[in-house]
Amino acid sequence: MRPIAYARTTSASDAVRRASGSAPSHAEAPVQFLGGGTQLLDLMKLDVMQPTELLDITRIADPRMHGIETTPQGLRLGALVTMRQAAEHTAVMRDYPVV
Repeated sequence: MRPIAYARTTSASDAVRRASGSAPSHAEAPVQFLGGGTQLLDLMKLDVMQPTELLDITRIADPRMHGIETTPQGLRLGALVTMRQAAEHTAVMRDYPVV
């Protein structure tokens, strides 16, 4: 088993600072954000992704990260919106049922 560091952050700017660096692609970045994490953890089990650090962003209190917005341009789901919140949102059910 490969060693992986785990850290939490409560700030979007801290998350960006910690994750910034040079990697050929997102999948190869050494720091990966952990929100819900289900897909990331599955990809790690399959050895598709091999981060050296998981950064838990679930405690970021920024309302933009938790919000669902509909505008004339489309739908915006914050990074920390859960699938349940999206599935139960009136505008998502009415205008974006595929989501």
